[in-house]
Amino acid sequence: MRGLWLLPVLVLLASCTTDTPRVGPPVAASPTHPNADWGAFPLDRKPRPIIVVSPPQQAKHTLTVTSAEQPPATVPVALPDGTVELPTIPAAQAAAAASARGESELPVSASLTSAVFRTDRGEVTLPVWRFGTSPAVEWPALDSAAFWKLGKVRVPVWGTAPAKLTGLKLTVSLPYSPEPCPDSPAPQFRGVVTESGPTVMVHAAPAVPQRCAPGRSDVRPFEVTLREPLGARVLVDGAGSAIAVEP
Repeated sequence: MRGLWLLPVLVLLASCTTDTPRVGPPVAASPTHPNADWGAFPLDRKPRPIIVVSPPQQAKHTLTVTSAEQPPATVPVALPDGTVELPTIPAAQAAAAASARGESELPVSASLTSAVFRTDRGEVTLPVWRFGTSPAVEWPALDSAAFWKLGKVRVPVWGTAPAKLTGLKLTVSLPYSPEPCPDSPAPQFRGVVTESGPTVMVHAAPAVPQRCAPGRSDVRPFEVTLREPLGARVLVDGAGSAIAVEP
């Protein structure tokens, strides 16, 4: 599998003779990465907040709506935990959310349609406002309260298929560093799971701590066993990025 250079959020610097990074333990949320903090995720809310892992499009300009239809007050949305009526937002509010900060304005018409989004629990069809035509920009036509940090959720940098869950067995693709230290055998990695509050955090760790810093990372599936059913909890990696799970 093609190697990936590890990003700073996934690694710790090693005090070795080289400056190459290596895989480190889970990274906590910080002022630099506030959206890695899942502590306030409302596990008991019904419906469960929608966690979009395919970020909505954002315009390169400030969108100004010239014409739009009046949306219904609520629309039915089929979510993984059932179909519910969710409140809509007007086109102007969606345009503001989809606009990039800048001085240039782009007048656009808006039409109410639907689009498929990837969430951490599978694909979901949502109502969207579509702005312009070349190219069109789409933004969910639902109140932001239906989502968890819409457009801000961290996602894994390596891009992978959803994790597979069978009972308490979870198979998830994770990055690891296969390069051995000089005069050492190739490191053996295992999946590590930490269950805490609203999250289930997974990362790959070497069976024996490495004394050097391999410079590249591969990705492969690891299997871990949960103590309790995943339920409404969020599966995240060591950087606090949401990992999709097959429904």
